[in-house]
Parts: sequence; structure tokens; C-alpha cells
Amino acid sequence: MTDAAARAVTRDDVVKAYELILGRPPESEEAVRSHLGARDLSDLRRQFFHSEEFRTGSGGMGSGASVLGRHMTAPPAALQLDGPPDQLAAMLARVGETWRQLGEEEPHWSVLTSDDYRQDKLAEHIDAFYASGRQSVALLKAALKRADRTIDPSWTAFELGCGVGRITAALAGDVTRVIGCDISRPHLEIARRYAEQHGIGNIDFRHLDGFDVLDRLEPFDLFFSLIVLQHNPPPVIGYILDRIFAALKPGGFAFFQVPTYCLGYRFVWDEYLARPIDGMEMHMFPQAALFELFARHGMICIEVQEDAFTADTTAFVSNTFLVRKSAAHDA
Repeated sequence: MTDAAARAVTRDDVVKAYELILGRPPESEEAVRSHLGARDLSDLRRQFFHSEEFRTGSGGMGSGASVLGRHMTAPPAALQLDGPPDQLAAMLARVGETWRQLGEEEPHWSVLTSDDYRQDKLAEHIDAFYASGRQSVALLKAALKRADRTIDPSWTAFELGCGVGRITAALAGDVTRVIGCDISRPHLEIARRYAEQHGIGNIDFRHLDGFDVLDRLEPFDLFFSLIVLQHNPPPVIGYILDRIFAALKPGGFAFFQVPTYCLGYRFVWDEYLARPIDGMEMHMFPQAALFELFARHGMICIEVQEDAFTADTTAFVSNTFLVRKSAAHDA
């Protein structure tokens, strides 16, 4: 390693990394500070090249540039959103089995699919893995700031798909309480251990082993979820969001990502349930159905951005939403 690569990382180094690697300025000074703990310039480069934003937009998970507006004349996706409750429960159980297996075999890699986070390399890269959670929270803070809002320290936050606690641990430093919910018990066990080892005591981890877990949710102020909903079938996405929006307090915020279109996508209940389980799945939920949910729950969409959080940024359109529940709405 050269002397230059081994020296301490400066603010200018971080700003240049944003500009040269991500092609944009940093969203906030807090985002800059989140990278100052890099051991050296090599570690800083590794953080950026392994970040969600770079991998999903410029290689790794996301091969090829994302083209805005590429599906504006495309036909609607072939979706069956409604069906019997017992089949809906079977879909959730199917997703749960997939993620249980992933949690037992490659829990960290299943969250961020970089080979650095496979079990045989994890020890060397675990700090970078959890540091990326702070970057995800920085996206929330930037969106709120554009809406002239900030996180209230008194808030209770609900994170769907907390996994091994990557984002949960970062979010816990900004609010009074976090409810971290995940469908995989092995992931949750790792998340609990991480929180205990780092003295984080304001997280309530819950296993999403059935829809009744969402039906029993106590009111919360903030809903947060990135790169999670996309791994669930459309009917499951719709039911989950309906229950979460119902529990969100009037005046509360939802910050979440979901693919809203995929070229050639088809979903039929019976066909889906008849297929064998075959690893991590990718799905979508149409914007029209999503905005119907917003209207049902008195939700006002403050911001929607097209993002690059899907593995295939050519076929998929993915959006990140900042939504606020009307203060007058009684859930």
C-alpha cells in the first residue's frame, strides 16, 4: 500500500469520492461524516464501490445505465392482485421459507449482494456493511430536508425487512424507538446480537411469521423500508402496505422503495404458488394500485424519485417515495 493510500481520510477525499464514483455531490455533511471513519483511502474506495447506489446504478447488481422514461409507452403488466386469503398466507409463508434459507446460508450477502459480504469474507468487511446503513438513513434525512422536515427524536420508527440490523442500528441513533420487523428468524437473531454487542437498547425486533403481526402493530411515526418490498409478490406487497399505512400515525411519514413496473412481468396466483421455490425473487407493484392505497389512508405523496435499487435497471422501474399521512386522517 502506498503512503497516500494509507493516510487518514479527509473531508475533501469523501467529497471527491462522491463526485468521481457516484457522479454527484454529497447530500449532506452528515453523509460526509459517515465516511470519515474509513481506515484509509482504499477502505473509502471500497465503501463507495460496494454501496447500494453504485452497485445498483453502475455495475455489480446493476449492469448498464438506467434510462429515464424508458417505459412511458409500455403496456400494463399482467397482474392478478386479488385472491383468497388462504393463498395470500401461503405466499407469505413461501417468502418466509426463501429468506430463512438465505438467513442460514448467507445472511449478510442476502441483504447486500456483494461477494465481500459472503461468510468467508465477512470479517474483513463487516464494518463497511454496517456503515452502509448510515448512508441509507442519510437518504431519508435528505428527502425530509427537501420537504422542509427533519427526524423528530421522539419518534417511534417501524422498519420493514430489518434483516441483520444494518439500517435499524443506524436509525436507532436518531429516534426514541425502532420496531425492526423481518420475515427471517436467522436474520433477526444476528440483528439482536449486533444491537446487544453495540449497546443499542431501543430496538424491538419482531418476527413477521404471519399477517397478524402487522394487524397488531401499535401506532408509529415513521415507516422505513428499502430493497425489501421488491422481494414479495404483488398481493403481499399490497396487503403489507395497507396494514402499515393503517398503523402510521396521522402526520407520520413513510419513506420506502418499491419497483412499480417491469417490462414483460406477469403474476397469476395459481401459477406462482405452483412453482418451486428458487431463491431470491423480484417483483413489482403498480403505481396506480399504490396511489389507491395512499388515498384510502389519507396519505399525501410529497416526493417520488426514480431510483436504481433493482438488479435490472433496464426492465424495472423502481421508485422511492416520501409520503405523509394527513394529520386529520383517522386510521
